[in-house]
Amino acid sequence: MTAPLDIDGLAAPPRANGELVFAEPWESRAFGMAVTLSEAGVFRWAEFQAALIARWRSARQAMTMTMTMTTWAITTTDRLCSCL
Repeated sequence: MTAPLDIDGLAAPPRANGELVFAEPWESRAFGMAVTLSEAGVFRWAEFQAALIARWRSARQAMTMTMTMTTWAITTTDRLCSCL
């Protein structure tokens, strides 16, 4: 599935010069886990995107932007999976 990688905006994966880039190896594995769960039908990618954007906007409004985008993705994945 290439759809998760072809997105723009707030829920887009981190990039530099068009290439996926992560600060640490665990970050790429965490993102890969979200993609894999989506591909397996655990949740739709659009659902993940919407949840990630909502959490990010909520934190931004509350002025609590202390987590990295990858950490936001992990907590969003956890929240979606815990609803099963």
